[in-house]
Formats: sequence, C-alpha cells, structure tokens
Amino acid sequence: MRRVRYRRNGGPEVLFLEQVPEPTAGVGELVVRTEAIGVTLPVVRKVREGSGPAPLGGEVAGEVGSGEGVDGFAVGDRVTGLCFGHDYGDLLGPSVAALDAGGRLVAYSSGGGTVNAYDLLVGAKSVIGFQMARIALRRPELYEAWRQEPWALFGAGRIRPVVHATFALADTSAAHSVIESHANRGKVVLVP
Repeated sequence: MRRVRYRRNGGPEVLFLEQVPEPTAGVGELVVRTEAIGVTLPVVRKVREGSGPAPLGGEVAGEVGSGEGVDGFAVGDRVTGLCFGHDYGDLLGPSVAALDAGGRLVAYSSGGGTVNAYDLLVGAKSVIGFQMARIALRRPELYEAWRQEPWALFGAGRIRPVVHATFALADTSAAHSVIESHANRGKVVLVP
C-alpha cells in the first residue's frame, strides 16, 4: 500500500510517497480500500504549521475491505467520509466586504481567509462561526438529522459535488499547492 507522509513541517515540497504493508483491522475497526481522497485545508495547514509529522487523512471514499464488530458496515459496503467545511478559496474577506452596515456573516468550519478588525468595527459588522464537531457532541440527534439531509438531496439529484481537480496520489504536492493557494472552487481529489 502507498501512503503520503512528511518528516518535517513545510510546504508541498516536504510530502513524499512511501510503501507500507497493508493494514489489518482489529475488532471494532474497518479497513477501507480507498478510491478517492479529499485534500482539505486543515490537512494542508497541519503539514505546514503542525507540531510535527502526524498521520494525514480525513475525507475518503472507497469500499470496506475487512473488519468485524462494527455495527452498520459489512465487507463490500461503499463508504464515504463526508465533510462539509470546505475551503473554496479566500472568500471570508470579500464576504465581509459585501455585508451591509450591521450585517453578520456565519463562517462554517474551516474556510480560509482573514478579516481586518477595523473593517468589522467601522461597519458595525460581525462574523460568527461554528464547527459540526461541537454540534455532534452536544446535540447528536440534530447532527444525525443534518448528516442525513445531504444524502437525501444527492439521491434526489438536487445537489451534486463540485470537483475542481483530480490528481494521482504521486502528485499530492501539486494538489496541496492548489489548496494552499486558495485557487480551487470545489473539491481537490487524490486518486490512488
């Protein structure tokens, strides 16, 4: 199996592929044969600014290859790790600029960008934010309802994913560069 690693923090140039043995699932664990990997801003930031080398990952799609003792999953099931807080470029600053005086912007999860405090004060504007992890912890029933809603919309053909670019796993550095530059307008995907 191939995986992407890094030995020191830095930009896309510190990423490399290595060959490792196939993982085995313990009781209560699954091994997923990965078919696609979403490259996210939090992972890119972890490589550049984190406290040192750490496992990379987050968004994956594939098929359960092995595992036992996990309710709701069986070998052969299609699985997707779905995350909603994507970075579609630096939209925070322009979004604040577009607010009327006294306007409020809700920033969801891990979007990119910064805001000058003066711009907020002079226009009596505000920015608030949240992450689904807090809702999942404090209101699991609400989180589950919200988690199911996009799948229903997708199944009905009312929404579809937007893929900015697809890269081979060997081109992980190029994919990270796209995310880091905030040039994407949709998902950046790696294909093993």
